[in-house]
Amino acid sequence: MEFSVQQAKNQLSQLLQLAEKGETVIISRHGKPVVRLSPVLEKKRILGAEAHLEPFPDGWEAPLSKKEAHTFLKPRR
Repeated sequence: MEFSVQQAKNQLSQLLQLAEKGETVIISRHGKPVVRLSPVLEKKRILGAEAHLEPFPDGWEAPLSKKEAHTFLKPRR
């Protein structure tokens, strides 16, 4: 959807709502497009070898309990 600068000034809240919903909003000056409104994406892109991995669970960085440490670090024979 395309709007003039004057229309954008008068309807900014509505244009922001349209853009947040994924609608392409173009603002034009003297009939020439100058700005495109789009939502800020929060999703991180994961590329390459990490693409199939699940995110770390909450608390993954917590220290190991004594039992976990013993199981993990016990000497091999």
